[in-house]
Amino acid sequence: MYRALWRSPLRFIVGSSSLSKLKPTLSRGRGRSGIDDGDGGCSCSRSVTTLIGSEFIRCQDESTRKILQEQIVDALRSGERPGASALLSKLTHGNNSLTADDFHGVLKYCARSPDPVFVMETYSVMCKREINLDSRSLLFIVQALCNGGHLDKASEFIQALGENNSISPLLPVYNYFLGACVKTRNGNYASRCLELMDQRRVGKNEITYAALLKLAVLQRNLPSVNEILKHYVDHYSLSILSLRKFIWSFTRLGDLKSAYELLQHMVALASRGELFVKFKSGKLHSTRLDIPIPSSGQTGSEKVALRGVNDHTVSLMVDALECKSSDQQSTVIESSKVALPKGQSNIPATRILRWSFNDVIHACGQSKNSELAEQLMLQMQNLGLPPSSHTYDGFIRAVAFPGAYEYGMTLLKVMQEQNLKPYNSTLAAVSAYCSKAFQVDLAEHLLDQVSECSYAYPFNNLLAACDSLDQPERAVRVLARMKQLNLRRI
Repeated sequence: MYRALWRSPLRFIVGSSSLSKLKPTLSRGRGRSGIDDGDGGCSCSRSVTTLIGSEFIRCQDESTRKILQEQIVDALRSGERPGASALLSKLTHGNNSLTADDFHGVLKYCARSPDPVFVMETYSVMCKREINLDSRSLLFIVQALCNGGHLDKASEFIQALGENNSISPLLPVYNYFLGACVKTRNGNYASRCLELMDQRRVGKNEITYAALLKLAVLQRNLPSVNEILKHYVDHYSLSILSLRKFIWSFTRLGDLKSAYELLQHMVALASRGELFVKFKSGKLHSTRLDIPIPSSGQTGSEKVALRGVNDHTVSLMVDALECKSSDQQSTVIESSKVALPKGQSNIPATRILRWSFNDVIHACGQSKNSELAEQLMLQMQNLGLPPSSHTYDGFIRAVAFPGAYEYGMTLLKVMQEQNLKPYNSTLAAVSAYCSKAFQVDLAEHLLDQVSECSYAYPFNNLLAACDSLDQPERAVRVLARMKQLNLRRI
């Protein structure tokens, strides 16, 4: 059940009692993008006039206001808060033509700094002057509160938005707040936000689903991930990028079967050239048009990340490995083998494919499913996806059991031939296998190559082997190495 939503008046960070009576108002103008982004430049003036003198004065005023915004930001950066407040007062004094655009520079700085106190001071001034908020202003205010660690105030602000009929719900504001809830692992505020989104029929887009997935993983809530996937495929076709997120979620929660099925669906999409992904500003982005899904209006129908559901019913590929022998599994992989189209080896989709293969292989390592891990490595080879150090880190955990430490050493040699540097965790895992097989020379040699280590288990395994083999001198060296790495024996 959701907690009761807050109905109290706004009481923000700034101590002024008048803030509790303020109600935000929103400008309904729309820019070229379809979202109100305020007025900018002389051509976007509120009033239309043919008087050249009036236009010159208006342009001069806008230039002055822009300079004042820059001075306010400079004062905040240098720690001159009283000066910034004085400049803010100067900006609004005797000027009746101000719009939300005249505050964007200040609000944006407060969002990035973050400076939740001054953003609310600015918001207070805007309310007193009855300046309509636009979508950018709303987003900057919520960002400043969230980034400043004030989820409670951000939640209260979002709540107040719906109490004024002149304000339309804005999906990016809710999405940003949900993302902040994920970062702070705060499910309660996320619940309130989802309920508000339901009540106001905001809808959801792919950014919303990504935030809900992360929240479900943090809560270790596998049924919610299944429900999110079920709801997602009812409204969207699965893409490379969305599959990546679902595969990551299932592997983190130990559902290897679902992760494997989705991975095979991803491979099929890639083989058909259905990629819809590109790099932008150093990050991967979907090239598909992300149209928000309208809310059904049914209370509670969208609370997918906070309650359990029936078993996952989405079946994208039969798990042929489940009931087959090792030889049959190899046949299945070979018969279902697909190759990426020519020219695909250097595009962002290939990187996503490798990441998802790595996720599933690491999940195989967690469950010690060596057969599936080997089949996935074979499939990567067939697809022309070279394994990385991260791939081998998961693969070695899956296949190099204590009784087969030789295989772990063989894989380390293969990595060396491919000019891949093993992770410290990879060296530690193989060393532990060697210790359990009483191959103490190899175990110690591998641990000597570890530069950083936050866990003591490989050293403990070697110490136990030293004790069994009655090698106190080696044990002393191991203890000295642990001290060097700031490790305690447990």
